[in-house]
Amino acid sequence: MMGGIPSHSMGREDVKRKAITSEKCWQILFHDPRSERVLGDLVAEALAEDTAGQTEEISGDSFLS
Repeated sequence: MMGGIPSHSMGREDVKRKAITSEKCWQILFHDPRSERVLGDLVAEALAEDTAGQTEEISGDSFLS
């Protein structure tokens, strides 16, 4: 216990703080005008791989294996 606060509470607060920081980072990235271009490039790449037969269908548990 530190300063009257249980040490396990400090860990929870640290986890919350990290989660909030992470969420803020994602929001910044999604609102960056370059994100649309990058996501578009990723989609085009994925579609090209699918068209070329370089992908496989996932279903059920195969997604995790």
